[in-house]
Amino acid sequence: MKIDLPSGAWADLLTPDKLKSKHLRLANRAVTMMEQRQGGWLLDMIDGCVAILVQEWSCVDDDGKTLPVPSVDLKSLDELTIEDYETLVGHEFVAEVNQRIIKVRSERVSPDDVEDPESPTVPSVESGQGSGAEPLPQKTTTSLNGTKPKSMSRSPKGGTGHRNK
Repeated sequence: MKIDLPSGAWADLLTPDKLKSKHLRLANRAVTMMEQRQGGWLLDMIDGCVAILVQEWSCVDDDGKTLPVPSVDLKSLDELTIEDYETLVGHEFVAEVNQRIIKVRSERVSPDDVEDPESPTVPSVESGQGSGAEPLPQKTTTSLNGTKPKSMSRSPKGGTGHRNK
């Protein structure tokens, strides 16, 4: 669906009924590629929704060159006029897709699900306190060269993870 932007440019948006799993994954990748900052997740998610919805556009930079669509280069959104950006992020399709993605993310397994008697798996150590899960004993493993493998957990310094407050 083609929409007009205040600057005179246009954007062709994918209608929400045409979404596929690749679009959801694209939005999630867009969010994880950005700097994670406190309070920025929601804004990043909205930008991710714009990235999957904008299929084509005629937006240009200050030199008159056509900007790549956000799914190719998310930083293109930084070059839009405030009015064009607000028009895109305020579009009803963006709100609909954002709510859909949030719903999908919230329906994923949570630590509260570990007490489900129908669950085929045992709780993991990551289930956390308050989940009713007992931590499993730590195993000592070695790699082929006799050294301990590097930890696969991510600390707040190294990327994502949980902070102890």
